Amino acid sequence: MNVVEIESPLKSLADDGLLTLSQAAKKVGIHRATLYQWISDGKFPKPAKISGRNYFRLPVLKDWLDQNAPEAKFDRVIVRS
Repeated sequence: MNVVEIESPLKSLADDGLLTLSQAAKKVGIHRATLYQWISDGKFPKPAKISGRNYFRLPVLKDWLDQNAPEAKFDRVIVRS
């Protein structure tokens, strides 16, 4: 039997350095609702709107993590499932 791997659109976005809100929340280790609140409160960078959808740029997220969670020593590489 041949197995064909189909690339998901989310995988492509991560490869391009873009993360959805859910992916960004998971990366930071918080719930999506908390991320919405942080954005509203100005505690987290606003997402970029692309084709009517919100995305976070990976370099911006990494910079935010470096400034706001320098003690976090976890791997900041996107885990693709």
